[in-house]
Amino acid sequence: MPLYEYACDECGAHFEARRSWEEADDVLPCPECDSLLTQRALSVPAFLRGAGSSAPAQTSAPPKKNHAVGCYCCR
Repeated sequence: MPLYEYACDECGAHFEARRSWEEADDVLPCPECDSLLTQRALSVPAFLRGAGSSAPAQTSAPPKKNHAVGCYCCR
């Protein structure tokens, strides 16, 4: 099950919850103040982070193509 981040509009708390895709946007009570004024927050997917880091992973340059000029894949 995916892990989603949520924010409380009443107390400002941020929290996470594991929920199915179908339940992701359903109302979830705040664990700090029990308010129902919560919403799902946008977050960086875990696969973009480096291992153990919150910084985005570095992307490598695309491989060089060594094909003949004018080949169908290099146009």
